[in-house]
Amino acid sequence: MQRTAFFPLTLVVILLAALLFTVARVDAAAPAKAAGEAATADGAGAAKAAGEAQTAAPADEASVSRIESIAQDSPAAAPEPENATPEQALYPGVQNVHLQSGGDDTPKLSLNYPAFRVKAVDDDIRAWADSVIRSYEEEVRGSIGPDGEKPGSYGVWDLTGMYSLERPSPKVVSIIFNVYSYTGGAHGNLVITCRNYDLASGKRLEFADLFKDPEKALELMSAFARESLTKSLGEESDEEMIREGTAPEMRNFGELALTPAGVTIQFQPYQVGPWSAGPQQVEMSLAELAAAGPEAAVWPEAAAAAKAGKAPTDGAATPPAKDGENAEKRR
Repeated sequence: MQRTAFFPLTLVVILLAALLFTVARVDAAAPAKAAGEAATADGAGAAKAAGEAQTAAPADEASVSRIESIAQDSPAAAPEPENATPEQALYPGVQNVHLQSGGDDTPKLSLNYPAFRVKAVDDDIRAWADSVIRSYEEEVRGSIGPDGEKPGSYGVWDLTGMYSLERPSPKVVSIIFNVYSYTGGAHGNLVITCRNYDLASGKRLEFADLFKDPEKALELMSAFARESLTKSLGEESDEEMIREGTAPEMRNFGELALTPAGVTIQFQPYQVGPWSAGPQQVEMSLAELAAAGPEAAVWPEAAAAAKAGKAPTDGAATPPAKDGENAEKRR
């Protein structure tokens, strides 16, 4: 009888111990699960943040996976060693956003653009950058044959975009983009784009915002540029190309860099001369543009000169903008 009573008692003890062990495991699992959920949430947050800087690679290998980096308030870059790959100059108070992708026998992309912490301005510049990249990606995808065959030069295709800044006044910024691309052929392509902004209002400045008499400004620029280019191009001067490329029409003078001294007119390759001559630019001073009425909101010196009843100077003695963001002389 004692043996028979002992057996059920032992069984009860074993069952109680198993029950306690199970409860202990459930209690321990709760914080572990909570910690796992927290880690997952943190990981998701990190992934989301990383996703803003890096876009996942699409299934199509011809598409571009972009990696974005931002340099904060950096001083101007050091001089480049001879024959080194050009580096983007950085400007105090301006963020440099760098989009890059490709390499390793795939088309390479490296596009820089500035951010000024002015939403309307930054959004407009980013939209421009996105349009440049989309065009490049479409060309890359379109180059691949239906059987997946790629052009022989595919691995050396690239797009490189850099910029410089000018500041005609503390609240106005002028951005000069140089976007070079190579997608096969004897040489690449270069597109020069100027975008001018009023940082106080966030407005992008059009040609009509720069002069009281835009038509007169076109006439002055046309005559001045034609004479200047004929001299500077010398033996490579082509009368017909210069005449057509400097006709007083907006299509010829849409890319203007605004400087404290006046404007720098940017001409695309082939616009006024052969590719071998390179892109051309012509500088005009406020004095040479005085008859068109340069707007005081863009050039304070023009307003001061008008008030004093004299033509503006050529800008040689104009002090730099207060934020120190005047661009270096273009290389």
